[in-house]
Amino acid sequence: MKRQIIRDDVYNSGEDHSAHGLNTIEAVGNLAADVAGYPHHYAAVTVSAPAATVVRINPGRLYAAGKVYDLDQPVDVDLQPRLTQVSGDTVWVALLLRGKVDVIRQQRQVLIDADTEETDVQQVEVAEHFTMEGIVQAGIPGPTPLKPTVAETECIVAWVLLSNASVAAIEMHPAHRVRSLYEVEGRLTILEFRFAELVQTVATLRTDLSAVAAAQRDAVRRDVFAQALLDISALRRETRILENEPRAYLYDPGLVNDKWDTDHPMWVARVAEGIRFEFVQLRDDRLELYDAANSDIVVVDGMLLPRYEEVVKLSVEGGTQSKNMSQLVHTEVRAVQREVSRSSTSYGPIVTVCENTKDWERVGTAAKAGKKLAVKGETFKVVGLSTNTRSANWNADPRSDGHKNYDVQKVSTTSWTETYWDYVSEEFGLNGSVYGQTWLNSQMQILTAIRLRFTRVGSSGDAHLVVCECSDDGEPELDKVIYRSTVLHANLAAGKVRFPLRPSLLEPGRRYAWFMVTTGNHQIAYVENNKFAEGSMFQMSDGAWAQGSITEDFEFDLMGAKFLSTRTKIEFQPLNLPGGMTYVRLITPGWAPEGTQALWQFKLPGDDQPWRNITPENADTLYAQPEGIRLRMVMVGTTDLSPALLLGATARSEVGRTQGLLRARTELIQFGVSTNRIVVDLMIDQWVDAQHTATVRLLIGATEYTATAVSIWQDPDKPKRRRLSAVFTGLPSTTSAIVLLEGTKTGVDEWFGESLFVMAT
Repeated sequence: MKRQIIRDDVYNSGEDHSAHGLNTIEAVGNLAADVAGYPHHYAAVTVSAPAATVVRINPGRLYAAGKVYDLDQPVDVDLQPRLTQVSGDTVWVALLLRGKVDVIRQQRQVLIDADTEETDVQQVEVAEHFTMEGIVQAGIPGPTPLKPTVAETECIVAWVLLSNASVAAIEMHPAHRVRSLYEVEGRLTILEFRFAELVQTVATLRTDLSAVAAAQRDAVRRDVFAQALLDISALRRETRILENEPRAYLYDPGLVNDKWDTDHPMWVARVAEGIRFEFVQLRDDRLELYDAANSDIVVVDGMLLPRYEEVVKLSVEGGTQSKNMSQLVHTEVRAVQREVSRSSTSYGPIVTVCENTKDWERVGTAAKAGKKLAVKGETFKVVGLSTNTRSANWNADPRSDGHKNYDVQKVSTTSWTETYWDYVSEEFGLNGSVYGQTWLNSQMQILTAIRLRFTRVGSSGDAHLVVCECSDDGEPELDKVIYRSTVLHANLAAGKVRFPLRPSLLEPGRRYAWFMVTTGNHQIAYVENNKFAEGSMFQMSDGAWAQGSITEDFEFDLMGAKFLSTRTKIEFQPLNLPGGMTYVRLITPGWAPEGTQALWQFKLPGDDQPWRNITPENADTLYAQPEGIRLRMVMVGTTDLSPALLLGATARSEVGRTQGLLRARTELIQFGVSTNRIVVDLMIDQWVDAQHTATVRLLIGATEYTATAVSIWQDPDKPKRRRLSAVFTGLPSTTSAIVLLEGTKTGVDEWFGESLFVMAT
């Protein structure tokens, strides 16, 4: 603060006297700014309406920017120009206070000559009045008008509602009114009293909450609850309970694409035992022999085997009677021939372990059935895990592990449970007499032919011989034909007639049957008195039902393969892909019985390169992305058993190379509840920090949301396995969402999404 000093012996100028007022103004302004602290507020001002279109601002004060403005006399503001022009419309106007300085001038005697002391009457400034004025800011008129938007630096004293004729209402704006210390003291007294009550209440609550916290330690945590939801969702998927009703969670193992929007334009991924990078180039070709004249192999009706000689595996002889084929009424037989099972071998850095073991046990084979294999000209019917006794026993056998789900790092081999597959290969009809014979196959063998002894050959009629499987009760099943063979009439003669077959693998402990259909008047020898106890002769009269004999059996020989070598190398045409390959997949019909092995090998370009097995330790050899490799199979077996490969359109090879970007999105997930917090867990395998990136986002409506918190968990037992957990909070309330996945890779190694768990909390 400043105090002006006046002395009797000192001449005082006009500036000295003016300083008295300036010091006072400065002191009051500092006090108003520091103690009151109001930036643009009014005190003691009221607003009234002395006339229909006039409002009056009554005396009071304005505190603004460290100054105090005093209004001594009422000020009228004419609102006539602001009235609405349309009857029924109204408009809000804001009445603002702004400070101004009025200069007061008066007539005074002014010294004009100091020597003569001559004066003159002049009008001079004698005072400054810090007062205020009223400013009007209008809104937009209408039937339901809105108040205008006023800048934060303005002081609003009142809102005035105008019609087309007069002032309709006046509302003071208390938010800009200065509160006196007396008023603040009164409110503070009330708050102190209530705060004392609150302290007592909080003390009681603290005791109660301590008890709740102690009990909460035994309650379910959020992460435990999330784990329970994950398990429940997996069980629900398995049992198919209420599958069509929405839930607040979703679990998908990435085995089939029913939860993924693969048709969306942004989709750049594959659903193949996980969410994987899409191919930038993929080539599909038939597997062809490099040397079809190789003397070490035999190809019979497309079935490739090591060279063998044919020997008798089972013989029923000594027939003294003959069965006349023409004595039975001719009937038409409809039969379905089964096909040799497929085996898929994938190789390369992009083929990695699938940890969804429990999911594969549940939907592994069914998932494969839901897809089309990369074979030309074939459409597969449903091939689920079989429920008949034989198949159930096979599925329970430890040997079937590699046929249901066998995945190792960087090499994935998947086979199917049956040697002969349940899809319609060929449906055919045969017209004629039907006689046949069943037998129990005691040991695994490869059947190559069946010989029957004809005692008489009629004047016409070809002979058709069909081999099929039997049901558990020993009845031949016409919808499970393994192969059929036809001998023309011209080649029939009395004596043993050989019916050649495509080599067929017969499982031990199973019953099989052959039956002959002919229209000729032929006779076949048979034995009596149940000489062959491991089977029965049967006949059919309606094409479906078989009537067995308890005493008679046909005379027949089962011919099988006896292999000349136990290890055979078979080279195929090279595999090529312009630009280089990182992935090889072989889809081959055939078999590899227990104790044998069909081993695929490859060789990189260069004479000094060795042949390498397709095994995990050799997976990194494709990191160089060769444009071509040589391919061969090594068949390892015994003299009685060997692997086999069915050549033709169904034996395929795929070579490919993936791109560096992955983009995937789920279908719209319906939660069934409203939520503003969603948690997404993405299990990732084969992660390399220096080469890979992955992000998870949400799409709600047309707006994308990034996670508010992201955490990464590393599997302690598998360093390349991660769980990316993304938490989305502060979302608009929603009952559905879409999960967006995006990732990149810079090298050959690539991560894949093993499973996805989404939970609305």
